[in-house]
Amino acid sequence: MDGLRGVAVLGVLCTHIGPQDAEGLWIQPLVWFARLGWTGVDLFFVLSGFLITGILVNNRKSPNYFRAFYWHRTLRIFPLYFLLLVPITISAIAAPGIYHSMLLADGELWPYWLFMSNLRPFFQIAAVTFLLPTWSLAIEEQFYVVWSVIAKFLDAKRVGWTAAALLLVTIGLRFWMMAAPSAIPGVIFYFTFTHLDGLCVGAMLRVALDSGRHHATLCFVARHWWVPALIVAAILVADRNFGSTTLSNWYQPIMVRIGFTIISWLFGAVLLHGILIDGWVRLIADTGPLRAFGKYSYCIYLFAGPVLFALSSVSVVIGAKFGTFILVFVQVLIMYLVGRFSYNFIEEPILRMKRFMHYTG
Repeated sequence: MDGLRGVAVLGVLCTHIGPQDAEGLWIQPLVWFARLGWTGVDLFFVLSGFLITGILVNNRKSPNYFRAFYWHRTLRIFPLYFLLLVPITISAIAAPGIYHSMLLADGELWPYWLFMSNLRPFFQIAAVTFLLPTWSLAIEEQFYVVWSVIAKFLDAKRVGWTAAALLLVTIGLRFWMMAAPSAIPGVIFYFTFTHLDGLCVGAMLRVALDSGRHHATLCFVARHWWVPALIVAAILVADRNFGSTTLSNWYQPIMVRIGFTIISWLFGAVLLHGILIDGWVRLIADTGPLRAFGKYSYCIYLFAGPVLFALSSVSVVIGAKFGTFILVFVQVLIMYLVGRFSYNFIEEPILRMKRFMHYTG
């Protein structure tokens, strides 16, 4: 799973630093990867839904179920997240000049402290440059607060059906919101209840796989991963020809309505392919560099913005002297080294404290 997580974080990273348009045939693969790298968030959601649902369902009868789950999540999420958030909050109070240089739109900072940074329909939330990626983390944490309760009091089969029902609600809500003349695709994209597709798909697949009763069906889905891939390609072409030329492809009308679901289906099929079939997914996901990027993905996801901003003057020189491809390579390498340092000296020592709270029973 680390290899697929590595693909996801590289995709998201390249969306932010890679060229969205460039001359030359040799650089076009990088351009397309940068344009589609935003889907790495949905791959993260599928992997996370798959992994966490398995943990919750398999430990639902543990006497310390909630304490162990939240202890483990706290150790994984809080240290790096607050390492990013605390200095920004301090700057807002003590150095408003520095804070306003990071501010894209005025608003409140407190929702970031409660993992509510994506709930803009309900709160006036500050748009802070280095905190913008935290919207997906907010969705995950909100989901798991509720999901841990559902998995505790429902058996595995009902958990799977709940995920399916929630997926239908998510799709229906997007169609309903997009039907309004004042629909804002950006709000829909970042809102929890309209972007749960990947988490629900991951949860459904984990329940189906663990049940042991759907092996043939799951293998069929895994082998036919190319079907959702073709549908996603068709959506991209349709939106490019009939959608707005001023919107990114993740805000286009067909993509917003149904594209996120198809992308989650695609990544779910790819995940199953890697688990059930000894084929190309396993070959790619088992490569050392991708597994390393997956292992260090959390730091890369959170700190790519501030680290690369701090090195922006150097990046300008590298880009001017060596070109776009070398610049992207150097930036990716820098983030790999930062992620490795963070994991070895911050994250891993903290994660060792999981041993103080194992699931019991």
